[in-house]
Amino acid sequence: MCLSTIAIAQNKITDSLKTVLQKHAGNNTSTIVDLANLAVVTQEFNNDEAMNHAFKALHLANKTNKPLYSGIVYKALGVIY
Repeated sequence: MCLSTIAIAQNKITDSLKTVLQKHAGNNTSTIVDLANLAVVTQEFNNDEAMNHAFKALHLANKTNKPLYSGIVYKALGVIY
């Protein structure tokens, strides 16, 4: 019972983050943070998906030329590993 409750909570969190991600679609810096957060949450049950989110965020972060956002993504990658 406890594991199913955790899984339901995880799905609600990831669904919420995906909704926020869609709302920030045009804003690269918000998208980077959203993808990094989604990667960290997702890694607990799907490491491959988490890595995909993190690398999408890293790609966007590198395009912004703002080291702060690259750092946010590298921190997320550290959590995933």
